[in-house]
Amino acid sequence: MKRSLAAVLLAALLASSVSAQTLGNTTGQGPFVAGGAYGYNQFLGPFFQQPFFSFSPNSLTVTWTAGNIYVGGGSVPVAAGSVALTASQNSCTRPAQSSCNFIYANSSGTVAATTTYLTAVANGNTLLATATTSSSGVTSLQAPYQDVEGLINVQTSDGYFFVPPGSCALNLSGGTLTGTNGLQIVGTSFTPVNLLATTTATETTTITCLITFNSRTTASKGMQVNDITLLYGNSVGATATCNAPTVSTITLPTAGAAETASTVAPVAVAGTLTVTPVVGSCNTTAVTAGQFYTEKVALNTAYAVSTDLTALLFQQSFVGPAAASYTLYTGGLIVHIANTPF
Repeated sequence: MKRSLAAVLLAALLASSVSAQTLGNTTGQGPFVAGGAYGYNQFLGPFFQQPFFSFSPNSLTVTWTAGNIYVGGGSVPVAAGSVALTASQNSCTRPAQSSCNFIYANSSGTVAATTTYLTAVANGNTLLATATTSSSGVTSLQAPYQDVEGLINVQTSDGYFFVPPGSCALNLSGGTLTGTNGLQIVGTSFTPVNLLATTTATETTTITCLITFNSRTTASKGMQVNDITLLYGNSVGATATCNAPTVSTITLPTAGAAETASTVAPVAVAGTLTVTPVVGSCNTTAVTAGQFYTEKVALNTAYAVSTDLTALLFQQSFVGPAAASYTLYTGGLIVHIANTPF
């Protein structure tokens, strides 16, 4: 049977469009132009963004920037570097992959290349890409998969949550209680606060807030506290001064028939605190009921919420006016966190 001229031309056109130099990625990008340079995200983008790999068809070296990979559902940092591939590896076709460069990383984030598949996928390693080469350069680079195990291990650093006034208590030293104290609604905006009112003598009121979390007990996972902001106001009387705040913990005993009870005195968390405004310079002028001042306490060493049976406390004390009425309240805390959920 004779083919028509149109069929012959179509066959020739299709044959001329075939190229051995394709990027072979999951999104079908390619082919590349001989002598060009290509970025890793052009073909690995669907899997992750960094580290950023790059190569040139005229070189057997693959380079990458610093970044993170995902091994066993966990994030592993990778330092910038490069690796030399083996020349004349021309078939990464599955399942045989008989003449192929395998680029992989171990559980510590060290990237390497091998022509042996079993080495690339040995216990603790994760296969990042496969590459074919000519005698002088890379001809294709593919991303077969990344070991995310269904999870993308990211850390968010812009999280926050609110500790309501009901999680705070106010304790009085000196002075005499007056009026109705405790959880109240104040001001024309009907703002909920925890309040303490005193009269007749100079007094010190300490605000203690219990900070609760949904976190994890695996080290380096879960939440980290970066800073804490206290909402407070004094609607009657000017504050004389404010003392240094504390962030501390109480370790609780493991449940059992013969427990050793927890300590009474909280233990300060590691590192120093940066207080804004500085200690002793807090806002002191009386406010209209329902208004708030704020005090920010930054933890110079972030507190990792990964130890079980541990209560985290924030405390701040204020000294009231001498021999005069004083009303202090708190609207709770705003806690800023980083979170590594997986």
